[in-house]
Amino acid sequence: MNTLTVPPGVKFRPTSQAILIKYLKPIVFGDLDKLPPSNNIREVDIYSCHPSELFQDLQHNDNEYKIERYFYTTLKKVSEKDSKNGRNYARIVEKIGKWHGEYTKTILDDHGEVIGYDKYFKFVSETKDDNKTEEWNMHEYSLKQELIPECVDEVKKNLVVCKIVKIVKANRIVKNKNRVLIRLKQEPRSCHGSNSNNFDLNNPPAPDI
Repeated sequence: MNTLTVPPGVKFRPTSQAILIKYLKPIVFGDLDKLPPSNNIREVDIYSCHPSELFQDLQHNDNEYKIERYFYTTLKKVSEKDSKNGRNYARIVEKIGKWHGEYTKTILDDHGEVIGYDKYFKFVSETKDDNKTEEWNMHEYSLKQELIPECVDEVKKNLVVCKIVKIVKANRIVKNKNRVLIRLKQEPRSCHGSNSNNFDLNNPPAPDI
C-alpha cells in the first residue's frame, strides 16, 4: 500500500462512509486501482506499540490540542476461550495498555444499508509514569463481514482503518487560562519586573477526558 501525503494546508478528514468505500473496500476486495491517488493512511500494527509512537514524526504545534491520524491495521483474533466469553479480537498492547471499547455505531451507504461499523475506543495505560497531559481515542472502521466475498483471505477480512486522536490536555488548559487573563485584563501593564519563566507557552504545566 503506497502512501501519499495530501497537499500542504489540506486536512485529511474523510467521512466514515468514505473510509469504508474509498479506502478500505478496494484493498479488501483487491481493487487497488480504485484507491484515491492521495491516500494518507499508513499500514501499521497499532497493537504492538504505545499510541504516542504513531505521532513521533509530527512536529509539535502549540495551537493544536487535537491531532488525528489514520492507519490500516489487521485485527488479531483472541483465543478460543476468550471467544466463548464474547470477545473476537484482542486489542491489548502487551505490558503497555489496552484499547477499551466504549460504543459501536453502524455506517450506512447512500441507500440506508449497513455497510460497516464505527467502534470507539479509549486507550487505558498500564504504566504508572504515563504522560498525564495526553489522551488517546480511536475510531475503528470495519466492513460488514457478510458483504465480503468468501474467496477473500482471512488477513484481508480482518483489515480495518483506525482513526487515532491525540488530545493534548495541557494545551487546552493553557488556552483556558489565556481566555481568563484576557477577560480580566483592564489596562495595559508593563512587562518589566515580571518573571517570564512563570508561564512558558512552549512548556505548559502538566495537569491531570
